[in-house]
Amino acid sequence: MKHRTASCTRAVVEAACRTAGLDPEKSGWTAPVRARPARTSKNGSSGTCD
Repeated sequence: MKHRTASCTRAVVEAACRTAGLDPEKSGWTAPVRARPARTSKNGSSGTCD
């Protein structure tokens, strides 16, 4: 059996949460994009050319 995934916009999720009486961010359904630190390569280089 093949599983399907639904694709919903943020606005649709937020509206559904409000309809259910939930805060979309506090309930974990949506969250702000978190800043991530830059990754380095396996050799420790940041990928910049000097």
